[in-house]
Amino acid sequence: MDNRKIRAYFCLLPVFGTIPAVISVLRDRDGQVKEVAKVSLVLFALWVTSYLALGGDATPETFSQIPGALLKGTLTSTYFVGSLLLMYRVYRRQPVHLPSFKDD
Repeated sequence: MDNRKIRAYFCLLPVFGTIPAVISVLRDRDGQVKEVAKVSLVLFALWVTSYLALGGDATPETFSQIPGALLKGTLTSTYFVGSLLLMYRVYRRQPVHLPSFKDD
């Protein structure tokens, strides 16, 4: 397996991949890994912002808070599945980008 693929996989790890992604954006000269790291950081920032906007604290659930908890769970699951799909695109040597953030 290629060293660039391994670095890209580490950048795309949900939550924990932010540290390798920041390091790759700051130090890496390889354009492909740098682009994957940028996409990973954007995806992470979107997830954190959305999660905190929904009230990210772990308080005991009451019946009125169940829809918010379901929405946060769905959001987190989407973040994890999105990261896995991007890893699959790296494996298939396809371009890695988010649809809304693609450079034209």
